[in-house]
Amino acid sequence: MRRIAILGLLIAALAAPASADPPALSPAAQKAVDLWRKEYAEAKARAAARSRTNPFDELDARVAVDQAGRSALTTVLTSDLGTDDLAAAKTAIWAELGPPDAENSAFLKSIMPVEGWFRISDVGRRAAMDAWLVVQHSPDQQLMRDALARMEPLLKDREVDGQLYALLFDRVAIFDGRKQRYGTQGACEDHKVAISPIEMPDTVDQRRSEAGLEPLADYARKLGGVGVGGRC
Repeated sequence: MRRIAILGLLIAALAAPASADPPALSPAAQKAVDLWRKEYAEAKARAAARSRTNPFDELDARVAVDQAGRSALTTVLTSDLGTDDLAAAKTAIWAELGPPDAENSAFLKSIMPVEGWFRISDVGRRAAMDAWLVVQHSPDQQLMRDALARMEPLLKDREVDGQLYALLFDRVAIFDGRKQRYGTQGACEDHKVAISPIEMPDTVDQRRSEAGLEPLADYARKLGGVGVGGRC
């Protein structure tokens, strides 16, 4: 299974809001953005050179670029930029990450099964995770809801990864203004990442265990280490 860093799972929630006008960048912020662009461009070049014999090859290449862009963003988040420079750099970067997310969503819709979701037994774990990653990072919240509904009936037969279902369930809940169920999502509070509100918190670890997730306390400790001192 493709390894996904905690920061990658939370990046949509932590991203700077879209801006109509590009932010003014200080020399330090511009340097950070330029380094990010270099890594992102190299990832796109590698993806462009990959062989594509079927739609899942195309999907995997798209996701490789997606993950590289988000991984490179960790360098910016863990830099010594000041608060204003960090916000400006994130906004500039997110303006470039956003459009490919929409393009990937459209591509995924074009290959989605007529009914149900991408079964692990049919497409393999990697392709199933690739599809989930596109949904998890999609700006199309209706696509998220649709994917979640398609995934749920397949949980009992283990045709869907329980951890991925839990992560998407919580993402949808947060976007819909509800409390999350599994405690997988975080928000920025005073420039530190904190777990967002959870429904029935006394039993969250039971739900997390059933989904294959580690205890919430262990996850929260890792989450607190995102960036510099949990900075976001």
